[in-house]
Amino acid sequence: MGDALSLDHETVAAQTAVVVADPWLARRRHGWGASEVPALLLAYDHRDDEARTARRYHLEDAEVTRRGNVPRIVARKAGLLASVRLSRAMSEGARRERELVETWARECGFDGVTMADAMPREFLPLRDDECPRLTATPDAWCRGPSDELIAVEAKCTFDHPSECAWYWRAQTQAQMACMSAAAAVLVCGPGWVRGEDTRPVSWLIERDEREIARIRDVCVRAWADVERVRQ
Repeated sequence: MGDALSLDHETVAAQTAVVVADPWLARRRHGWGASEVPALLLAYDHRDDEARTARRYHLEDAEVTRRGNVPRIVARKAGLLASVRLSRAMSEGARRERELVETWARECGFDGVTMADAMPREFLPLRDDECPRLTATPDAWCRGPSDELIAVEAKCTFDHPSECAWYWRAQTQAQMACMSAAAAVLVCGPGWVRGEDTRPVSWLIERDEREIARIRDVCVRAWADVERVRQ
C-alpha cells in the first residue's frame, strides 16, 4: 500500500481539517478508542505471539508508513491518511450487536444488562482517569453478584472461535480502565455476520492491572507521535 503523505504545514492543516458530521467521531479523534488498542500494542510493544494471531487489519494499522516514520494508525489519527471505512461485514456485525447481547442475556438469565444507548451519546466516549488519551464506547454493562460493574462487549463474527483472542481481551481491558469496571464479558455470535444465528458464546475476563498499565503506556507513546507529526 502506498502512503502518499505530505508533511508541509499547509497540507497537514488541510488534511486534518476534516469535517466530521458525528460529534462522537469528532470527540474520538482526540484519543485512542479501545478497539484501536490491539494495533497500538503491535506497533509500540510488539510481541511475536500476538503478531502471529492478530487480525490482518491490526497488522496493517501497526505498519510504519513510508513517510512520517509512524505506524499507519498514528498517521490516520494525525490526519495524514484517510480514515478506513467500515466493511459491509463490520457494519452488519455492528448492526446486530444489540440482538446478540439481548439473546445472550436472555439465555444466561441476566435481567440487568444495560445497553450503551441508554446513556446520552454526548457522554461518550468515556475516558480513563489515569490516561485521558485512552477512551472507550462500551456496548453494554451489567452488575455482578457483589454489585461490581461488568463491561459487556459484543462481537458478531464470520468464524466460530474456540477461545477469546488476545486482541479482544486487550480491547476489554481498555474498556475496564475507562469504566472502572471489575471485569468484562466478551459475547461472541459465531457466524452471526453471515446470518447463522448460533447460540452466543461468552468469556469472562478479569481485570488485569499489568495489562492495563501496558495499554496506558502505548497510548501515551502513540499520542506523542500524533502530536509530533501534526506540528
